Amino acid sequence: MAAPADDSDGTATPEARSDATHRATPIKMPSYTREGITYRQLPAWHDANTLYAFRREHGKSQYNVVSDAKAHFKKLEQGTVSVWAAYDGKTLVGLVSAEATSEYRTRNGKGRPWAIGHLVVRASHRRKGVGSALVRL
Repeated sequence: MAAPADDSDGTATPEARSDATHRATPIKMPSYTREGITYRQLPAWHDANTLYAFRREHGKSQYNVVSDAKAHFKKLEQGTVSVWAAYDGKTLVGLVSAEATSEYRTRNGKGRPWAIGHLVVRASHRRKGVGSALVRL
């Protein structure tokens, strides 16, 4: 989700606002490319509605367990949900959303496990390792 169009102190003029379409501070997020697909963690300001629309079009199944997907993706802003995405060029081809949870235990009680809320891969990119790569992230 984009940052507000005005300055935090409210002194921005309409002329200054029209020049900037995006005011979020760039943050270096983890990413890598494999076989032409770029995998990266999405920042907290990423548009939750875009993620919801992608999930709705390409991933409606019994395995996407979060009943209120729109509210789930809005948790990205709060930092309670992390989303990693796969891009073929500029086209979103897959995503996985997960949140750290204390409901489950790991072996030897070390670390905090993640619960996957959504794993969605566009039909054209299924069976090519995109989903596996997203889960490993």
